[in-house]
Amino acid sequence: MIGCLRPDIDGLARLPVRGVIVTARGTGDWDCVSRFFAPSVGVREDPVTGSAHCSLAPYWSERLGRRELRAWQASARGG
Repeated sequence: MIGCLRPDIDGLARLPVRGVIVTARGTGDWDCVSRFFAPSVGVREDPVTGSAHCSLAPYWSERLGRRELRAWQASARGG
């Protein structure tokens, strides 16, 4: 799964934002998956970002019609 996304880190670093969350509907045990990049503040990829999941919970909860979700941050470390 990690190999599916090849972000342009230099391009992301030029964006006028602190970070970028990439998310998709999950498969198997996971309702959603995500990755978080913040190269403009020195973090190429954060391996496990609780604040990103807090932001994604309402988004996926509404789309999936569920109040409880299982999420996976699909970085190399994962979490």
